[in-house]
Amino acid sequence: MDALLTAKHASTPGEIELEVSYDLVNNAVDIFNIRGSDATYAGTNVGDYHGAHVRAGIAVTSDIWVDGALWQRRLDYRADLLTINT
Repeated sequence: MDALLTAKHASTPGEIELEVSYDLVNNAVDIFNIRGSDATYAGTNVGDYHGAHVRAGIAVTSDIWVDGALWQRRLDYRADLLTINT
């Protein structure tokens, strides 16, 4: 559903799409031990990230598609915690 890869969203009126996703990056899923091998950031929470989103769309007509999404993300950086809701 990437607009840059799709010239036209082929749809029939009333067609509905729903997308649900959960993203996670931390030392438990760092299978290549990238942060653990860094002398500065090993053993810290720098770069821990988790987020989720829900996106839904509906074809109003064969040429008009309407969609909306809710994203929530959190990024840890030492003592700072950045929370983004869009």
